[in-house]
Amino acid sequence: MPLHYIAWREALGEWNCGFEAKLFHEWGGVPIVEIVAALNKQRGLNMPVETVAGRKENLYFQLLPRLKAVPEVLEHIEAYTARFPLLSFPAARWIRPQHLSRLSIFWTDGHPSRHCRQNGFGKSAPTLGA
Repeated sequence: MPLHYIAWREALGEWNCGFEAKLFHEWGGVPIVEIVAALNKQRGLNMPVETVAGRKENLYFQLLPRLKAVPEVLEHIEAYTARFPLLSFPAARWIRPQHLSRLSIFWTDGHPSRHCRQNGFGKSAPTLGA
């Protein structure tokens, strides 16, 4: 999340729009364009929504080389690797390869092969008792 916040602050700062950490966390999961539109409305601004959204995403991708795993999260993933050799993520497909390759984690696109489905792989971790 820190990389997202850095990208947000820089992209919005180019339009003299602050973005407090508290608000950033409250709006976690809200689509980028909705956040920019809401900030425009709340603060009486006229930022070009698509332009600012694109700028935020570009900044985020530029920051990806700085991505570091959260030790506790990585420990959890490694603990389950033996039980679940591939991880399936519902997140947008374009983001996973960049994140996971930086962390040396194997992943699937959420559509496991017939072999994996028949052998229990490809089910969500809660389904398998994780």
